[in-house]
Amino acid sequence: MKTLPTFEPIGNNFKSRIGPFLLLIFLASAYPAHAATIIGGFASWTLDEGVGTPIHRFDAYFDATTPRDDTLALAAPGNKPFDRLSPTQVSLADPIRPFDAVLPTVTGRSPQATTLEIDDVSDILGSWSGSSNDGWFVGNTVLGEQIALTSMQRWGADPAGSLLYGDFALRYDPTRAGGANSGLVLTSNIDFGNAAFADLGNAIIAVAGDQLTISGDLFAAAALTAFDGAILGKQFGTFSMTADLSTSAVPEPSSLVVLGVSGLMAIAYRRRRTSRSGCVTALQG
Repeated sequence: MKTLPTFEPIGNNFKSRIGPFLLLIFLASAYPAHAATIIGGFASWTLDEGVGTPIHRFDAYFDATTPRDDTLALAAPGNKPFDRLSPTQVSLADPIRPFDAVLPTVTGRSPQATTLEIDDVSDILGSWSGSSNDGWFVGNTVLGEQIALTSMQRWGADPAGSLLYGDFALRYDPTRAGGANSGLVLTSNIDFGNAAFADLGNAIIAVAGDQLTISGDLFAAAALTAFDGAILGKQFGTFSMTADLSTSAVPEPSSLVVLGVSGLMAIAYRRRRTSRSGCVTALQG
């Protein structure tokens, strides 16, 4: 009499092996990562006058295509509107340049490109490659990713005459973070490129739907001390930007898990068929 082969129940073994992978699929699909790029939006500035010599009096505002010489020569209030909230405070809107937008050629200007590619919208600063900190400048040695603004500000800097700030870029330098400072810094790129204009303090960063918002207080940064050494770190307004996002799910982790599980299921199924065939043969023999 032949001895029948023994084997463990295929169904239980299959479930025990496939269970952890099914859990991974559930986790990957329940919490997918989302990447994003910026396709537009606006930044809002509220600026306080009289804080120091280089930002003594807001004089005029200009759009993205105004040549540098015209920003100095044209009469106030410039060719772009702004609101005067009080005798010493103004509010203005500055468009965000979309990712991969073609940069205009403007005489005497340095239009900036938006280069920030967000790997995961749940961790904005973790996705943001940093720029180097060179004191008065941010990005001279290493230029990381940035969000570009497009307009130009003219200030009356008594007794220094008129000063221009603009072609701004919001950059991230983690070495500047500390205390109220977030590490985010607005650089001015007219006349002196990469000039540290304002650190963003007490920053709030949030993503809701297809919009990224970044807001905080404006603290005078090192480049402004060229005209007034006492101004460093003084608050001179607030900043808030709302960027429109084009988002997409990041499929790699879940796709790999699905492929792995599919392969495992196919192997397990073949083994199950083989085991059943062997059992029948033994009984017939």
